[in-house]
Amino acid sequence: MKANSSALILAFFLFASCSNQATINAVGQQLAAKKARIESSTTDILRDAENALAELQKASPQMGVDGLLELAKTIRSTAETIDRRGKDTDLLTEDLRGFMKEHDALREDLKLAAMNRELQELSDRRRHALIRFSSASSSIRYSRGSIVARSEWQPLELKVSKGDRLIVSASGEWSVGPGAGSCSASGMDGYDKYSLLDEYKHGALLVAVDQKPAFSGQGSFSLSDSGDVSCRCNDSDYRNNDGALTVGVLAYTMPSR
Repeated sequence: MKANSSALILAFFLFASCSNQATINAVGQQLAAKKARIESSTTDILRDAENALAELQKASPQMGVDGLLELAKTIRSTAETIDRRGKDTDLLTEDLRGFMKEHDALREDLKLAAMNRELQELSDRRRHALIRFSSASSSIRYSRGSIVARSEWQPLELKVSKGDRLIVSASGEWSVGPGAGSCSASGMDGYDKYSLLDEYKHGALLVAVDQKPAFSGQGSFSLSDSGDVSCRCNDSDYRNNDGALTVGVLAYTMPSR
């Protein structure tokens, strides 16, 4: 009889042990699946944010007036998508932490302390990427306008700040007098004595910030001043000019890492 009791007790403990291990395995699988979703979403967010920032840094006048506008729209749309996915991933993380609390009795078996640290690291990486990308995307400003040759400085309704990156693109040609003919935003050789600023080509597009001429033609520039952007033709005697350029300007601030 005593031997039978011992056997029953042993069988009970073996059953309890197997049952407990089965519970640990089942809960562990659920934890791993939930964590994998968070890791995958975090990877996607980091990749998309870095790709969008890389596209912004590659912006150039060669994209054209319409291309710069489309880039600005794309970056803003991407920012909205990434922000939404970041919030969804935070909810997944909260759900996983709640699930971990429900099974705190198995803390040691499931290595919940280590998982908590990993979740915090993933959250920190997402937060850093979202803050950096949000800073860049929210700083994007775009303006487009027709700049006529027969006029002085014309505002583009765009405010910029020192340190901003400015990309200027222009299309079309304008006439800079009956004798000189027509040219693009890049200007033409000769006729320097008729230029408003002789350090730039005659007839070139001039871009000023806070009424201070900053550069000419199309290009990508880092600003040393803050203020309103205005443009004009580089011709001191503009009264016999004709035509206009379509000018697009994209400005943004690239955050540090």
